[in-house]
Amino acid sequence: NVMHDNMLINISGHDGHAVGVDKNCKQNINFQKNWFTAKGLHGTWEQLGDLAPNIPIYHPLKHQFARYMGSSWGGTTHMTPNSSMSIKKVTSKAKEKNLHVYTPGCT
Repeated sequence: NVMHDNMLINISGHDGHAVGVDKNCKQNINFQKNWFTAKGLHGTWEQLGDLAPNIPIYHPLKHQFARYMGSSWGGTTHMTPNSSMSIKKVTSKAKEKNLHVYTPGCT
């Protein structure tokens, strides 16, 4: 078993990105906690069970989406991020698609 036989694992496959097994477990638990907190009252244990095996898929998507939006996905500097550019991009796309206009019969 790879997890039991090694102290360090490299999930990403990139050189120099190995982490301890315990830290990897902690990161996955924190990812699940953050996702579940974001769902709030609408989150269910079934959804959390479906999320757990897909974390290796969701992490790259999270990074890719952050790059697309032009912002960092997270960091350790504990500074308040400047999200004004992201807000402007979302606002302009919403206006472009007329999401702010009421359309009768549209749900």
